[in-house]
Order: sequence, then C-alpha cells, then structure tokens
Amino acid sequence: MIDQFARETHGVTGALLLAADGLVIATSDGFPRDEADKTAACASTLMSTANALGTEFAAGELDMMQFRTPNLHFLFMGVADRAALAVLANKNCSLSVVGNEMRRLVTAVGQRLNPDPRPAPGMQPVAPHSH
Repeated sequence: MIDQFARETHGVTGALLLAADGLVIATSDGFPRDEADKTAACASTLMSTANALGTEFAAGELDMMQFRTPNLHFLFMGVADRAALAVLANKNCSLSVVGNEMRRLVTAVGQRLNPDPRPAPGMQPVAPHSH
C-alpha cells in the first residue's frame, strides 16, 4: 500500500510508516534504509513535540504536520494510536493532493496497525461458562 501511494501520488519522492518509538515499520521502494531510519526518528520527535504543545494548549492531538525546505516538503500524519506516516514530496507537488492521499492511506492501514487490544501478558481471556 505504501509503495502504491508513493508511486501514484504526484510529487511524492518517498514515504514510510513508523512506530511511535521512531522505528521504521515499512518504506516505499527506493527509500534508503539509513535515510528511512533518520527520517523516522526525526518524525517521531517532531510529532511528539507537536502533540505535547497541543496538550499544553488544550488544542487536541496533531492531525497533520508539514514543513518545507527549498527543495522538499516533509509531511507527517498519525496512523491509529501507535504509528505515523512520513512523506517526502518535491517542491512542485500539490500539497492538497498529497494530504488527501495521505489521509486515504492512513484510513486504509490504520486498523491493520492498531488491531483490537489483546489481554495483558499473563492474563488469559475469560472463557464463557458452560452449564
């Protein structure tokens, strides 16, 4: 899915899914591993900082974060409760198109990354009583 997103969304040069702790879950084809690791670590830190500010000002959780350099746009969006999507796009992209496609991807993969909670270690699900 992430590969298809990166390939089919005009202007996207790379994308990755990361865990809340900053570890890479998946990348689009051609995203060098060392760059993916650095991007994921930075994205996790930036998103954590933005969420802390949102909490401080009672503004809610981060929806989307974006910054740009002369040649690239960096976009970040939370996925489910414990993951995020980081996207790199060239300066000629349409940010509204990239943002909309990110939202679609986040919706599509969110449930897979945040399945129903499991019992805590050592806890067993309660079996129904039989009579």
